[in-house]
Amino acid sequence: MNTMIKKITSKSKPQSSIYLFNKFEEKEFGFFDKNVVEYIKHQYNSLGKKTIILPDYKNITIIEFLINEKKEEYIYLEECRKRGDKSQIILNENKVASTVLIDKTDMQEIVITYSEGMALGNYQFIKYKTKPEINTLKSIELKSNSVKDDSFTISHLAIFQRRSKLNFSFDAISGFLIRIPLNSPFKLICATKF
Repeated sequence: MNTMIKKITSKSKPQSSIYLFNKFEEKEFGFFDKNVVEYIKHQYNSLGKKTIILPDYKNITIIEFLINEKKEEYIYLEECRKRGDKSQIILNENKVASTVLIDKTDMQEIVITYSEGMALGNYQFIKYKTKPEINTLKSIELKSNSVKDDSFTISHLAIFQRRSKLNFSFDAISGFLIRIPLNSPFKLICATKF
């Protein structure tokens, strides 16, 4: 199962969105209704929520506050991956096929790591299942000024396989054969097959 991740410059059609913030500033929410901004403010300030799902919208909208609370970078980035995984679970539960990840952090590593978490969490090994529940999430679009064309370093190449300059696809099987030997029965793995 492939999850397509591509960079976009503008959100073209109404669809589910995930907004990534690294701090709460009311002026950043000017594109929402006043009532929605008050709801976000209450959820964040009074209840201390870092993930807010907006109700009463035709498409799922998730607000994520990815605030580094003086943690080491690798711990913080792993937390971002886990939060990306939780978001893809919410999207799959609501049968969302495509989402836009809108970066308001201006921090490239956070956006890439969050989308990695979504793609890794969305991966399914369904080859031997008789009635698999297939995830609906097929596409993640990145709307970010911080993610540049050449921003994917060698560490990300183990996760992402480059398809074109700005379009790439998550595919743990092709290119690296990571999960096939681990998830296949031993009798099917032999020198003639690989």
